[in-house]
Order: sequence, then structure tokens, then C-alpha cells
Amino acid sequence: IYVIFCVVLSLILGTFSEYDDKKDEENHVYKPYGFGYEIQDGWGNTQYRHEKSGAPWDVKGSYGYKDAWGIFRHVDYHADKWGFRASIKTNEPGTAPKNPASVKIDSHPDSNGHKYVEKHSSGHHSESKKIETYSSPEEAPLVVAPEAPKNTHENVY
Repeated sequence: IYVIFCVVLSLILGTFSEYDDKKDEENHVYKPYGFGYEIQDGWGNTQYRHEKSGAPWDVKGSYGYKDAWGIFRHVDYHADKWGFRASIKTNEPGTAPKNPASVKIDSHPDSNGHKYVEKHSSGHHSESKKIETYSSPEEAPLVVAPEAPKNTHENVY
């Protein structure tokens, strides 16, 4: 009975091992694609992304945002058989025009802090509402909870 069990098990496992995933790769036909979106939240903040690919292993796109204070980041990217490359344009505070890891960063932060910036003519930003800049909250006084009353009742049980 042990021999019959081993033979049946080897036949079952043999049928599973015959699956060839290369057949799936041969039947796969590349289909070019493209997509994009732009979101505006009604408070003057905008986010967007656009991507397209016309050939296998070749993708180009861009994404970014602009907030109600005019702070923005726009990234153009290209990924192909030579790797991923990106170009970043921003005015975010704390950034500098450096080029690490084959990424070009064109940074021009406003040294005076947040500032309203008019929309540019590239077409992917919509009109932003001008609102007051953020200021940190005032410090609130520390409130200490009163001590809980002591139980003066005796158990009646």
C-alpha cells in the first residue's frame, strides 16, 4: 500500500510540475497605455499625475502638487532599460538645487517663508484661492485633573 501511495503521489506532483510559465510570457502581448488625473480640493490645493508608455520597458510621466500657499513640486520622470531618471522643480522650503542619484533638482525656495504664487501657464494647475498663512497655535495652560475622591463606603457583604 505504501508503494501505491508513493506512485500516486509522484503522478500527481508530476502533473503540477509540467506547468510552464514561459507559455504565459509568450502569449503576453504588450499594450501601450496612458492615464492621468488632476485633483483640486476646493481649498486651493492641487495634485496631479500623468503617465504613458508606448513600448515595453519605456515609461514617461509627471506628477506633482501645489498647495494653497503656493508651495509646489513638479516631477518629470522616465523609466526605461537604462533605469529611472527624474527632474524635480520645486520651491519647497529646505530644498536645494542638488543632483543626487541622477535626479536633477531645480529648487528655488522662498527665503521669506510661505508666499502666494500665481499659477503658471503649463495648464495642469487651476486657480488657487488666496488664504492667510499658517501660524502656530498659542500655548494653552496646563490643566491638572483633581484627585479622585477616596472610597469611604464599607463593604456590606
